[in-house]
Amino acid sequence: MTTTSDKHNPPSRPLVSLWGLLQVASLAIGIFTIAAQFGSLSRWCELLSHFTFQYGVLALGVAVIFACGKRRSCAFAMMLVALLNGYAIVPWYFSKPAVVVDNGIALRIMQSNVLSQNSDYARMIALIEQEQPDVVVLQEVTGQWKHELKSLAEQYPHQYWQPRADNFGMAVLSRLAISAASWNDWGAADVPSFSGKVSLGSLTWNLIATHPVPPISDLYYQARNQQLEEVARQVKLSSDPVVVVGDLNTTVWSADYRRFEQQSGLRNARQGFGMLPTWPRFFPPLGIGIDHVLVSESVAVVDAYVAADVGSDHWPLVVDLEIGEPR
Repeated sequence: MTTTSDKHNPPSRPLVSLWGLLQVASLAIGIFTIAAQFGSLSRWCELLSHFTFQYGVLALGVAVIFACGKRRSCAFAMMLVALLNGYAIVPWYFSKPAVVVDNGIALRIMQSNVLSQNSDYARMIALIEQEQPDVVVLQEVTGQWKHELKSLAEQYPHQYWQPRADNFGMAVLSRLAISAASWNDWGAADVPSFSGKVSLGSLTWNLIATHPVPPISDLYYQARNQQLEEVARQVKLSSDPVVVVGDLNTTVWSADYRRFEQQSGLRNARQGFGMLPTWPRFFPPLGIGIDHVLVSESVAVVDAYVAADVGSDHWPLVVDLEIGEPR
């Protein structure tokens, strides 16, 4: 029986419905996706561009939910957003450069930002012994890291250390002889980069290891880009194949990163192997690939993958290369 009170007090509805929340989320994904296309105009847009993969996955998921709920216009709009992001994502999984070299010599490189506060030295040593890289590049190494990794001296007789108390120490450990090795302060941030010529059989190739500052302010943003520009300039000066390794504090989605590729003529070893997110290890849904190995066009990439946890906030990156005479 309906009472007079019931007539004047109909059941209350929630202020925000599930569909309303999804529409708000869709709007945010769409705005972030569009803003990410203008990364060359603003540091904030460049920061948003790093999560292109996440935008694509979220947009596709929301589009499916809208389609199931027969909200066709919303589903169509989100599918367009998913396609826009997918256009940037898919080639990294299915477009592997067909580079073939004659008399190629295999080379394995490991890149790892170890996290300066990390004290799990044994795990890093175990990973190096497991993966057996020919060259290891480490960032955020301190004096303690240098002391704890001294057991690797026999396996890696060619070692170059620049430990620091902040987050910009670096080390290069190599089985292979390195000549003309030098530490360089490229850019305005006063952080070290390494360069040297590596002997590989009868071949010589140039190794550059670098770790620009993160773009957490306009000043750091400019310093990171200046450092990348200087690395690109150094690459162009080389007549030998070049491999650039490091935590570049940017992703392949960034307009500044794309400019670096264009200026250097290098390509990312990820191409054809997927996004390989390396940071932050503690929250995989937001994982982005800021650790990189980039190579000259004449260098073949055989494999690239993320290695085991070493207690850092980064996953290590391992890349197998073949360096030889381009066919």
